[in-house]
Amino acid sequence: MKTIAILVIVALIGSSHQQDNPDRAKFRENAEACMKETSADQEVVRKAFRDGEFADDSKLKCFFKCIYQKMGTLDANGKIDLSRVMSRVPPNADKAKMDEILTKCSQLKADDTCQLAFDVAKCMREAWKLIHPNPN
Repeated sequence: MKTIAILVIVALIGSSHQQDNPDRAKFRENAEACMKETSADQEVVRKAFRDGEFADDSKLKCFFKCIYQKMGTLDANGKIDLSRVMSRVPPNADKAKMDEILTKCSQLKADDTCQLAFDVAKCMREAWKLIHPNPN
């Protein structure tokens, strides 16, 4: 569960980097594919990433699951490739604060993977704000 939380922070961080992140183009490609696959509304997805506004929307919930699977870090059974996730965490991240937040977020439970990915994404918004206090 802790690795799902790390995955969410990596996705949120990836969405905020414009020139610094070499994986940005791939992330955008995956996000577009997941919006099509899940029929998630682009504006709803954008608000979640940029503004921290997480609509209670089943398509958005499954979008998070999809994007993590396409990134190769979440399999269909909800298992995480931790080494792949950790390779995307920025080196300047406050490890102690991240660990504190990950502990909190890793205690979340849900009946399905879409809901779990969504819940963890909301929880991890706090970590994203700590690492990147000035979005854009």
